[in-house]
Order: sequence, then structure tokens, then C-alpha cells
Amino acid sequence: RGRSRIRDNHALVRGEAVSGGGGACSGFIAAGDPNRPLVVLLHGVCDAAIAWSDYIDYLSHDFRVVAVDMLGHGLSPRYADAQLRHPFESAYEAFEETVEYLEHVHGGRAIMIGHSMGGAIVTMLVRRSSRSLPRCSGRGSRMAER
Repeated sequence: RGRSRIRDNHALVRGEAVSGGGGACSGFIAAGDPNRPLVVLLHGVCDAAIAWSDYIDYLSHDFRVVAVDMLGHGLSPRYADAQLRHPFESAYEAFEETVEYLEHVHGGRAIMIGHSMGGAIVTMLVRRSSRSLPRCSGRGSRMAER
């Protein structure tokens, strides 16, 4: 298996979302044309955004791909003492603020993909917001907006 090209991709951007006042922000890596649809990836616990490197390589040809580091992981800041009282909620809030920031900068809604705990946080964000959830077919790649 070959090494992922993401480590050699000169278009790769590292960034940190600006806090919206709640004190939560997340680091991220981004690749792909900013004029393409936005895809936001969130890893699982004990991992980092770079774990998505193969997906970033693949998806960045057709999308603006942003892999977010969950609070306390990778490029993101560590948990503050107060955040450790409710770490899942704190991780959720940081991700929510980061997605809002990315969507504002991008000018459109994000397609979100999460793995493990990242999937739980993405699901929670969809459930708590007015976002429509795409219907997915288990056979093939047909997706339709509800």
C-alpha cells in the first residue's frame, strides 16, 4: 500500500477556527478547491484529523475538504478544566462553532462525515439543528435531499 499523498500536498492548509465567544475552537486541515462543495470530516476518540488523509486525497479532487481535530486532539487546544466536567458536550460545542465558522467562510452548508465518536457528534449536530439529513442508499451512491 502506497503512502498517502496528503503529507506532500502543497495545497494543504492548517488552520484554527475563530472562537464565536463560547471559548471553543478547533484546529483543522483543509485541501481542495474552496469553490467546490464543502465536506467536513470528524475523527473518532484518540485519533486526529490526519487519520482522514486517504479520504482527503480522494475527496479533494471534487470537494473542499476540511478535517477537523476534535477538542483535545491534534491541532486543537486541550480541554480547559471547566470543559472536563462535560467533555462530550465540550467537544460538541467546539465542533459546532467550527462548522458554523467554516460554513460562513465557505458560503454554504457542509456535508459532514464522522467516524466513531465523531459520527456521534455529527449526528448530534444534525439532530439539534434545523439541518436536513440526506437519505442514503445502502446500494450504490444515490443520495437525495429530503
